[in-house]
Amino acid sequence: MILSSGKLLYGLATDDAHHFKRPGDPSASGPGRGWVMVRAARLTPREVLDALERGDFYASTGVTLSDVQRSATRVSITIAPDAWSRYTTRFIGRDGRILKETADNPAVYDVRGGEDTCEPSCSSPTA
Repeated sequence: MILSSGKLLYGLATDDAHHFKRPGDPSASGPGRGWVMVRAARLTPREVLDALERGDFYASTGVTLSDVQRSATRVSITIAPDAWSRYTTRFIGRDGRILKETADNPAVYDVRGGEDTCEPSCSSPTA
């Protein structure tokens, strides 16, 4: 797995929209189904690019986060909930091993030590 190789790799989400005249049709490849959220003080090109370059962003196809905190001892993800979705957060380690799976919000992983990586992945069956 590339994440376990020690190489830095960022993931992005985009939509490949082809159908603009069928809004609300889930079978249509419409716009707005993949996006990138950055943590930037202002919505200027420079600040957005700076956030992307330092990796201070996440990609989504449905789940919106209200906060992400990372320290040497803890990773915490807070999902901005909607009324109709249930969420699962997985903290993924070396070789794709699931370190923890939880439906808690915020989802918190306490670093035990020895993990080479801990990447969160949030999903919702309705997102």
